[in-house]
Amino acid sequence: MAFTIPRFGFPSDDKMEAPSVQDNRIAALHRAVAFVLSALVVSVVVNLLVVPKVFRAAEVIPYVADGGVFGCQVKVVDEPMPQGPTQ
Repeated sequence: MAFTIPRFGFPSDDKMEAPSVQDNRIAALHRAVAFVLSALVVSVVVNLLVVPKVFRAAEVIPYVADGGVFGCQVKVVDEPMPQGPTQ
């Protein structure tokens, strides 16, 4: 059983690895970051395309919740005209 003295009071480092192993780990992390970034960009683009369509569709026909499954459509009426001064 080998005994190693820690340097400067810190525990000993892990075993030595070839630089190519570290390069492979960095490349794997780079691919993971690229995947997450591309998913984020796709999500933003989809939101930019879908949200205006959803807002447009939501503002077309007003409905009132009447307790039914689908609600009832609101009839659009003009504002009442003022009757003039009252005496």
